Amino acid sequence: MERKQLLGFIAVMIVLISLAFMTKNHADRTYAEMLQEEQAYEESLKTALTVQPNKQGNVLFSLGERLHVRVGGNYTYTLQQQEKVKKYRVQDTILTYRVQNKDVYVGTLMATVRHVDRGEQIVFTTFKGATKSIVTIPLEIVTKSEGIEAVRFDEQKVKREHDPIFGINKLTSLAGMFRFTGQPYELIASQNYVSHELVRKYDNGDESKVRELVEEVRNVKVKNKDGEAYLSMPLNGKYGELSENWFIVSATSLFHDDEAMTTYRDHMEKFNIRSHFWLNASGAYTKLPWSIQPGTEHGYGRNLLHQRSKMSLEALQNEDSRFHYAMVINSVNYLLDRKVEGELWQTEYTSMWLKREYGIQAPYTDTRHNENVSLFLTEVGDYLHDPALQNMYFEYADYLANQAKIGNVLVTKNGYFILDYYGKTLTKKTHVSLNHALGEMNFLLQAYNRQPNQQYMNTAIAIKQAIEDTAEKWIRKDNSDFWYQINGDYTFSGLDYESLTLEDLLNTIGIYKTLGLKYDPTLYSTMIGHKVGYLQTANIKMSKHLIEALHAQGYTFLLEQQKDEKK
Repeated sequence: MERKQLLGFIAVMIVLISLAFMTKNHADRTYAEMLQEEQAYEESLKTALTVQPNKQGNVLFSLGERLHVRVGGNYTYTLQQQEKVKKYRVQDTILTYRVQNKDVYVGTLMATVRHVDRGEQIVFTTFKGATKSIVTIPLEIVTKSEGIEAVRFDEQKVKREHDPIFGINKLTSLAGMFRFTGQPYELIASQNYVSHELVRKYDNGDESKVRELVEEVRNVKVKNKDGEAYLSMPLNGKYGELSENWFIVSATSLFHDDEAMTTYRDHMEKFNIRSHFWLNASGAYTKLPWSIQPGTEHGYGRNLLHQRSKMSLEALQNEDSRFHYAMVINSVNYLLDRKVEGELWQTEYTSMWLKREYGIQAPYTDTRHNENVSLFLTEVGDYLHDPALQNMYFEYADYLANQAKIGNVLVTKNGYFILDYYGKTLTKKTHVSLNHALGEMNFLLQAYNRQPNQQYMNTAIAIKQAIEDTAEKWIRKDNSDFWYQINGDYTFSGLDYESLTLEDLLNTIGIYKTLGLKYDPTLYSTMIGHKVGYLQTANIKMSKHLIEALHAQGYTFLLEQQKDEKK
């Protein structure tokens, strides 16, 4: 018996030693592969960008061995500064050139080459003019090739209707996709965006910054000469103007197929207010509302929500794409570059509506914007399995959990709302919109689900109780729609979103069920029933997503009731 036990013990030990060896061998191999990949990336950075002598008409820099960025004309370009900055999964090489016409200084040209860790390069160029007359920088992307296959995005008909909040968006489309014959390169290029930077400085030293679009210049052209094919992307500008464009290039296919490319193009047009047409190294510039300071009808700025490449992330989650990966990583860098340690993201331009009502001026905190930015970064972190990005979730949750301590709340009988905005120039409590309150509560409950922190749950319950305290008061008596906001004096006002708040309510019920939280079904059914009734009465079409959410949360009867009424 003892011999059998001894043999059994020896057999177990052999198995354990074998497993340990296999595990170590796998770990060593995995580490070796990671080290090899990192070394290969570092080597690629060394050779990916080579700055050539800056003689007149020569190559400014190269992107790999066969693709070059050059300039022509009667100007000389003197490289004044070269800087390399390592960021999140990218390395930026920033080149600054002094541009002269003989001995006369005509402006500064800056190129930022953003080398993404998977090999793609995003190139942002900015020309700052110094003369009263317009200067044209004849920028070209060139390689040895018989020609360029162009899929023009800017040949599509663009119809821009006046928006009551944003006015008319003057940005139309990107130039298109370009493939060099006989070469592996694919490239997507933008138009040329000419703008003024407008800055309003305040007595306390703060400032509000926007861009006023002078024009979008659609002048990207394909050319062939002497065995070279090149894409002409000129920059036009004069004193006081910033002239910018950008392109992304890959040595392989940017999209899975052409259908994915056209889906992206069409999405850009459909959601043109938030689309990434105009980019530079610091952010995406999209159309701003009219009610901004400094005031202009043609105002564009770095709206926090629009720094996210949400469409690219959704596409990437379904199907791998080098283009969408690069755009997502670019967006992450836009957001991380603006993040101050220990603080939330701040809006950098003043809303005149908020300033008139509450004294708030830039920079200030918009809770819903921060919620959506945090969700985006967390989703990216989940996709990339990156704990650092995933933890962005808890920074915003901590902010929400701290608002009662600093008095940035509106107290109800059994709970409290967190105010929608916060700024150091605040003169009175701001309003609370129902969709903001629901979003904050849902965010905290999901944060608790990720990391059981009782402060998150306590704050979420306080908001839940505030919503339930005021539930029926949110319903308008004249049309059954919701009011948009509860004010600091506990009055209700404003027009609600067509379906966003309803979607938030349905999402809330789903979270209650997931976490096993008690709630009053009659109260929430009353709210949802009134909102659905309003949509039906106003003949507002419900999206497929909204209809699915109503079915999922047990409100099919509201949709069936609509069918019965139509019979």
